[in-house]
Amino acid sequence: MSKPNKSGTIYCSFCGKSQHEVRKMIAGLQSFICNECVEICADIVHEDQVNRLAKRIASPIIKVMRFFRGKRGEG
Repeated sequence: MSKPNKSGTIYCSFCGKSQHEVRKMIAGLQSFICNECVEICADIVHEDQVNRLAKRIASPIIKVMRFFRGKRGEG
């Protein structure tokens, strides 16, 4: 759990930066997260969503390609 130190400065529970080193600090129930760590988390989630979408789009295309490759070999 991250608590403010004696001077009242709070630190990100993830990267350890102080509130003075970042633009925003978001308080949770027992921890803090800075805007920079939030951006990193958002990038990770976005990348995962893009990868899942790409797999969903590619799967039917790959099936069609395999089907037609098989047809060419039957002749």
